[in-house]
Amino acid sequence: LILKLYGPHKNRKVISATDAIDLMVAQNLTTFTIFFNRFYEFIYGTLQIHTIVDWKHQTYSDSEIMTV
Repeated sequence: LILKLYGPHKNRKVISATDAIDLMVAQNLTTFTIFFNRFYEFIYGTLQIHTIVDWKHQTYSDSEIMTV
């Protein structure tokens, strides 16, 4: 499975596939647009989490993004 979305790359974190699955469940990615302040990139069994600007024009750090 490769889900690749493009955006800023300065705040990127790679986590394990197991953590990725847990995070997807916690974030309910079936309603992906609700979480448009963050996006996910699957590459070769890892999930990269990118920081982007949300609708309030606030940015989120990696640690905040990782918070479930």
